[in-house]
Amino acid sequence: MKQGGRIGTATVGGRITTSGDHLTTVEIDGRLDTLTVTGGIHARGRTSDAIRTGSGGPELSGIESTAADGQSVTTRRAE
Repeated sequence: MKQGGRIGTATVGGRITTSGDHLTTVEIDGRLDTLTVTGGIHARGRTSDAIRTGSGGPELSGIESTAADGQSVTTRRAE
């Protein structure tokens, strides 16, 4: 999601996975109130992150996130 965007609720009834190197599987720069991903968010490539979110990101504690060679969750501070 791009900066300035807004979504109330997003639901994925499976998993979100990338396997390439130097990628981010899910990036949230706008406002997302609720995110549900039943199969989790996974980054399998070298130096790849599963989730990058800004200060307007949703609560992620209920979502499984893994990164084989990167960060599971990276949160950027507001500028």
